[in-house]
Amino acid sequence: MDYTGATASSRCMAEVKQSGKEIRNNKVDKIAVLGIEGLKKVLFAGYLSFARNKNIRAFDNELEAKAWLVE
Repeated sequence: MDYTGATASSRCMAEVKQSGKEIRNNKVDKIAVLGIEGLKKVLFAGYLSFARNKNIRAFDNELEAKAWLVE
């Protein structure tokens, strides 16, 4: 998932929550997220602590994200 350029808004968080539900329902192993910085980073950290999902991680660049996904 790439949220680069997205604004930290209720709409953005609603999309993140919907993606989380789809992930749980479809048994996705891992999700790498890009573009999480500033206020989005704070909101994302809150979401992760609430969701308690260790299979979703934010990365600064695509190369690191892909490396983690194939581990």
